[in-house]
Amino acid sequence: MKTNSLHSAASKEKMSLARKKYFQMQDNRIKASIAAKNRPPISAKTRLKMSVAKLFNPTQYWLGKNRSEETKKKISAAFVINGGHPFKGVKRPPATEETKKKLSAAHMGQLAWNKGVSPSEETRRKMSIAQTGKIISSVTRLKLSQSAKKIREVTSARSKRMWAEKDPVVAALEIQRLHSYITDKVLCGTKPEWALFRILLEAFPKHFVINLNKFSIGRKFPDFICFKHQLVVEMFGMYWHGEKRTGLSRSAAERSRRRHFVKYGYKAVVIWEDEVNKKTVRRKLRPYLKGE
Repeated sequence: MKTNSLHSAASKEKMSLARKKYFQMQDNRIKASIAAKNRPPISAKTRLKMSVAKLFNPTQYWLGKNRSEETKKKISAAFVINGGHPFKGVKRPPATEETKKKLSAAHMGQLAWNKGVSPSEETRRKMSIAQTGKIISSVTRLKLSQSAKKIREVTSARSKRMWAEKDPVVAALEIQRLHSYITDKVLCGTKPEWALFRILLEAFPKHFVINLNKFSIGRKFPDFICFKHQLVVEMFGMYWHGEKRTGLSRSAAERSRRRHFVKYGYKAVVIWEDEVNKKTVRRKLRPYLKGE
C-alpha cells in the first residue's frame, strides 16, 4: 500500500520497537532528563519557526499526515492490550527529594481545583451508587492505617515544636481572652465552660485563656490554658465524662487526663460540672498558682 509517508513499513516497525524499548528503560529516561537540562537554549530563529508551526497546527502535530493501515492496527492493539493506554504499566522512576521540594514550592499558595465547588445532586447520586456495597480489603485497611499513623506522628511532632517555641498563635489567644473579657462574650463553649471562665477571670485575672480549638496537646484540646505556669484546666460535664458513658470513675478519669498532659510538660486540673463555684475552683487551683 502506498502512503504519503517518507518511511517504509519495515522502517516504521523498527522505529516503533526502538521507541517502546526506549520508554521502558528507566535509565534512559533519567539520561534523557539530564540531557534535556544541559541542552543549550533554543535560538530565537528556532523559536519563531516553532511558533509559526503551532499557528497552522495548534493541536495535532500529525494533522495532514496519513498513517498506514498497518500502523493503525498496531496502535489499536497497543490500546487494547494495555487497557486503553499504550504506556500503561511502564513505571517512572520515583521523584527525588529535590524534585518533591520544587513541586511543593510550585504549588505553594495555590487553591485546590475543587475548593468551593459543590457537586450537583446527580453527581452525588452517582458517587453514592459507586460506593454502595464496596468492601475495603485488609491490605488497603493496613495501608490506610499506616498512612494515618504517619500523619499523626508528624502532627504530634509539629505540635510539640509549636508549644516549645511559643508559637505566635499564643498571642492571638491572648488577644481573644482580652476581647472576651471586654465584650463579656465567648465565641463558643457550653454554659458551664463560660461560667468557669468567668470564675477564672475573677479569681486569677490575666492568667487563663479559653482555648477555642486552636491548640492541641497530643491531639487533645484543653478548655483553658495558663501559659505562665504551664497549666491547663479541663471542664468535665456530668454526662459526657460520667461513669455511665465512659466506664471510668471520677478519680480514674482525672488521672487519665493528667497523665496525658504531663507527657507534654503541662500540669492539668479537672473541674467537674457540679464543682463550678468560686470556693472549689480556688481550692483546686491554688496549689498550682502559688503567690498569685
